[in-house]
Amino acid sequence: MTRIYRISVVIATIILGCFSGALWWIGRDFSLSRTLVLFPFYYTGLCCSKKMINRIKELRSTRKLLFAAIVFIIAFILGSWLMSFVPITFLHHAEGFKALNLSISSGVQARLICYIIAASLGLAILALTPGKELWFSKFGADTFPVYISHGLLMPANTFAPTSTPGTLLYFAVIIIGFIYLVYWIVNWGRNFKLKLHL
Repeated sequence: MTRIYRISVVIATIILGCFSGALWWIGRDFSLSRTLVLFPFYYTGLCCSKKMINRIKELRSTRKLLFAAIVFIIAFILGSWLMSFVPITFLHHAEGFKALNLSISSGVQARLICYIIAASLGLAILALTPGKELWFSKFGADTFPVYISHGLLMPANTFAPTSTPGTLLYFAVIIIGFIYLVYWIVNWGRNFKLKLHL
């Protein structure tokens, strides 16, 4: 794939993600809305080469910090403006504009702002991420299983205590136990796969 082709696909998917909210039948069913809105990030990650990542990470520390500071300031300003005309549930990208009482122009504008903020913050965090492996690196590498299964935690809200300390303790125990369970299942799966190949 040529560079022009990849960039064209990214632009096309961003346009599709921005305008998908205008179609009433694109919503929560089959997670179609979230799939279309978040697809540009998946595709960019698929096409992004190590050479490009290393180019960002090889910037001098002062440039990295300056770049990150500017990005965070711009993201805060854009984010504050965004929250002035859309509900917080808009950020779930699970429903169309009509369900959130937004006009097509406002919805498209809000989605475009989200893309700008997310892409900028992604680059800033990438620039600040250490190039060597640290004690918390494994947690970052293993976030996908937790992300995939995090929906299973939602029913836990039903049984949460009403008091604030009790709620914090309850969810701390639930989340730690859940993460441990996911790690156990993933490790079991890896060992089982290895045994099959032996």
